Amino acid sequence: MMPVESSTAERPFACRIFESAMSHGWPGMFAVTVPANGAALIRLPHAALDEVTEGGVALAAAAGCTDPRQDRIDTVVELGAGEYVFVYPISPVV
Repeated sequence: MMPVESSTAERPFACRIFESAMSHGWPGMFAVTVPANGAALIRLPHAALDEVTEGGVALAAAAGCTDPRQDRIDTVVELGAGEYVFVYPISPVV
């Protein structure tokens, strides 16, 4: 998996994301670490809200995940500090 890190002078904390290889019909998996005292807003591409799980639990019931919502073909969720693993089937691109 390839890590993607993001931090700036205004946001000194890096959010580390590991993305699995994804292709049509394969499950997507994102592992995200949000540092202590941090928060993140993430977008899960081509994810149907009702099909996303975090740690094996439906996203709406997952600890640390707030305000999950569908935004067109993506799912968006706010995260508190912690480690998360999101899994979902990839929706086809239309």
